[in-house]
Amino acid sequence: MHSTVASVMTTKVIAATPSTPFHELVELLRRHRISALPVVDGHGRLAGIVSEADLLVKASYPPAPPTRGCWRRCATTPGSSRPTGARPERS
Repeated sequence: MHSTVASVMTTKVIAATPSTPFHELVELLRRHRISALPVVDGHGRLAGIVSEADLLVKASYPPAPPTRGCWRRCATTPGSSRPTGARPERS
């Protein structure tokens, strides 16, 4: 099979923004029968991709407490209350 991406890609792109609420992402995926969608910034530039798998992982964890800073520093490792990327505690 010598198909190209162009032969199977979707040309009418459904996208979200970083501020799109979680429930709207779920509805977009369901309504358009797609498993992922791009996230674009205010200039239409790709900022990321959200998939059904990402949403399932998000739904399985309790909401994080409000914090300031980067989401990578604030996200907790499953089974731990310490933020991912935090400095190790001194003994």
